[in-house]
Amino acid sequence: MRINEPINSSMKQLFRIDYFLFFLFLTCPSIIKAENESVLRAHHANYSVSVRGIGGTLNTKLNQDDGTYQASNELKAKGLSRIFLGGTVNEKSFFRITDKELKPLSFYSTDKMSKRNKTISINFDYEEDLGISRINENETTFKNENNLYDRISLKFALMNDLKKNNLKKEYNLYEGEEIKLIQIEVLEEKIISVPFGEFKAIAIKSQQLGSSKRSIFWCADKLDFLPIVIEQYRNDKLWMKASLTSHGYL
Repeated sequence: MRINEPINSSMKQLFRIDYFLFFLFLTCPSIIKAENESVLRAHHANYSVSVRGIGGTLNTKLNQDDGTYQASNELKAKGLSRIFLGGTVNEKSFFRITDKELKPLSFYSTDKMSKRNKTISINFDYEEDLGISRINENETTFKNENNLYDRISLKFALMNDLKKNNLKKEYNLYEGEEIKLIQIEVLEEKIISVPFGEFKAIAIKSQQLGSSKRSIFWCADKLDFLPIVIEQYRNDKLWMKASLTSHGYL
């Protein structure tokens, strides 16, 4: 087993990309309007993932119970990659939507692909205007500012604003024990083909201020702006691509 450890570690580094850039739109909701309000519909959306030739799948789901939404992701390797990349990455985000904005409540992540299992929890307290983050045994508090999200609830806020034609140029993300400024830009529109079908899609660029990494999300109007392709670039070179394989309402 020790002989394989350097290989396993290298492949895990390739497959375990920046979770914010990857998950930001992967569980993007289908959105409809009702009396001028955005409504998120329970659904599943699944993707085939390739990270520099290493294959994987991402299964996503959105449910709603008594006004509280729960979004979940499960990332895992497929094919021969499973020999080197055992385990999965599971993430959940809970949030509510008011008349004016989306408010995150909590976020949880369990990473069993890492050499050392990693767990993350984030809780947002609006009465005290504080947040509490735990990474394994380490706890951090932060100021719960306006326009601040975890990496999954940020995606829903972006799509909600896009549907309302009110997409902001900047959003705040709490990740890795710090608040990051995320810049958003709407790019071109074109026809995109994926395993699930062919769609006209609009490109949205997401990039952390000062970072060489950027992501492009191709969102299909016909699917209520569901992202059908997600591309991640590092120094202008394609690093990861995810394509929609199935989608349906629950």
